[in-house]
Amino acid sequence: MDEKDFVELLKDRYTTDIVFRDDLLEWCRKGYDHIGAPWLEGWSEWFNIPDAEEALQFGFETQPRHLHALNQQRLPFGCHAWWRYNLEFWRPFIREFGYDM
Repeated sequence: MDEKDFVELLKDRYTTDIVFRDDLLEWCRKGYDHIGAPWLEGWSEWFNIPDAEEALQFGFETQPRHLHALNQQRLPFGCHAWWRYNLEFWRPFIREFGYDM
């Protein structure tokens, strides 16, 4: 399967998330109402959500190279829409997990 077919296959799935670490239970135990990439400014008035620094450890989507640097060169728990925002950044990490791109 070539890269284009791989991307199309995953885009058509229910989810386009990729998980890098088995930390889901740890995140669930934190007691947040919502966990996601750090873009939900203002939601903290109504919901218990992590601050931006902690949210980076959960995931990032747009500007992945910049957010990876802010996260001390660590991958988040997972990513969403990796094919949309700088595929060249995500490609080596996805390959490390055994996907042929």
